Amino acid sequence: PCADEGEDPYEFGVERPCCSGLQPCGGEWTARGASAPLRCQRACEGGGGGGGATTQEEENSKTGLKTCVGSAAMSSDTSIWSVAASSESCHSDKGIRGEVGFSCTDASGRVDPTSIFVDMGSTQDKVGCFVWETPDCQYPMRSVKQIDFNVEWDGCENLWMAPLWTFSFPWSPVTGLQGLSGEVDFVEQCPVPTIDTNLGCYDAGQGANCWDAQHWGTGKSSMGPVHMAMTLDTQGNLEVHRCALSRTNC
Repeated sequence: PCADEGEDPYEFGVERPCCSGLQPCGGEWTARGASAPLRCQRACEGGGGGGGATTQEEENSKTGLKTCVGSAAMSSDTSIWSVAASSESCHSDKGIRGEVGFSCTDASGRVDPTSIFVDMGSTQDKVGCFVWETPDCQYPMRSVKQIDFNVEWDGCENLWMAPLWTFSFPWSPVTGLQGLSGEVDFVEQCPVPTIDTNLGCYDAGQGANCWDAQHWGTGKSSMGPVHMAMTLDTQGNLEVHRCALSRTNC
């Protein structure tokens, strides 16, 4: 259903269009949520949803996503992300490529150094291994209690992608089994075109105690922002939940 007058069109973390004759007013949606309360209204203060002229560079930097309003070059001085030195799961004669990776900016142009925006539309050569890592953010996996992040995608139906995943380094050096590597693919399109959460249960040796989430999305679009939450309790039980951006409806 559409969002009525006075309602927040992103209340449930997925965009609902404002009802006929209304428009979203009051703020912008960013990687950290709304910069100001959003409401569907008949007219925004100031006569519209913004105002002022934008440069061609600003127009080109717009992503069309709610959680990553704009993009900027990824700075090696500030971004937590860097092009990976190697990859266990992807090999190419072209090596690891990173020219399509950017940082996200909010509506005011402020860069989020923890963000990453992969724009496959920025290159004509779309075949290769595009991998980034956070070498300065390593952690003992058994000490983690919870991992949270927001993710959003559009137009990825024919692409093997895993926007965020983690594993224990080195990757399964003794057994070579994914299910014993500590790998958690929070969001993965494999096989295409469905989105799953994969734990490698097929060779984890845990039987009914391990199961992967099946087909909770499609590569075509996330239909707005999604919040992912992984929890690990003291008994070693790991769960991954897909939620609305408000961290509800998991």
